[in-house]
Amino acid sequence: MAQRRNQPSSPSTSDAILQDRGGPQIPRVRKQAMALGVMVAVTTFINIVLYRLVEREVFYRPRVQSCAGLQDQAKDGQGSSQNPQLSLLKTSLCLRTVSQCNLHGRQGSLPGQSCPWVRNGTEDSSSWRDLQPHLRETLCLHKALVTLDPDTAHRSLTLSEDGRRMGWTHSEQPRPDNPKRFTDVPCVLGREGFTSGRYYWEVQLLQEEVGWAVGVARESVSGEGAIDESPEGGFWAVEWYDGQYVALTSPPTPLSPRQPPLKLGLYLDYEGGRLSLYNADTWEHLCTFNDSFTGGLRPYFWLDEGAELRLV
Repeated sequence: MAQRRNQPSSPSTSDAILQDRGGPQIPRVRKQAMALGVMVAVTTFINIVLYRLVEREVFYRPRVQSCAGLQDQAKDGQGSSQNPQLSLLKTSLCLRTVSQCNLHGRQGSLPGQSCPWVRNGTEDSSSWRDLQPHLRETLCLHKALVTLDPDTAHRSLTLSEDGRRMGWTHSEQPRPDNPKRFTDVPCVLGREGFTSGRYYWEVQLLQEEVGWAVGVARESVSGEGAIDESPEGGFWAVEWYDGQYVALTSPPTPLSPRQPPLKLGLYLDYEGGRLSLYNADTWEHLCTFNDSFTGGLRPYFWLDEGAELRLV
């Protein structure tokens, strides 16, 4: 038996074994497998294209028509708050209709536009309560990490190491000279610049009854000397000072929130030319700036004596 295992196989025996294993048929099987793979790939591609076409005709278009009808109901004040479709529509319309409200039109609206979320200077409470569960979810889809830029900070401001907290101090901080630094006004810009897209961030006020202002500023603003805190000067911000809430327009526009905001939410739509501010605890809409933004924008903060805030 051992000698037999060591003997080489004869050519005829090898051919028989190869024939039994299907040796000559291997190339043909491989070609068939490749052809089958190509057919599967083509079929899959065709199915995807057909699915997209059917989805557009069967799913997308009827729902656009449905939303159009619901939008008409929302404008007319119709529709039950129990209607989930209407509630979801309000969520999607919120950032549009609220943002379309002219800052000066909290008691009105832009020509030819309606703003169902603000009436007589205050939000429609029932509609706003319907929006509250969804508004934060919608805004947080655009949550941005904002930090404070020490190169722009006035020397009377203290900044935490992580750049997420700031406060006012009597003693000036030893900071190097910088052409971007605010010299006369205790302000600071965010480190992050925005040139496109949508962004949302929140500011927590740590001291009550102390002056503050938050918003955005044009990246190119000069910090030397006095500043013009208005859209004409490159600033879009809301301020609390001496017991009054105002939007920093020219002249300032008084605001009347239902309760003092201790946490502010800021939503920037760069291409849409809108900056909206909210009470991030109650989701009350404070105001919306409408403008055509050009160049880079950066978050803007001003603190009065004794004030503190942090980014959340």
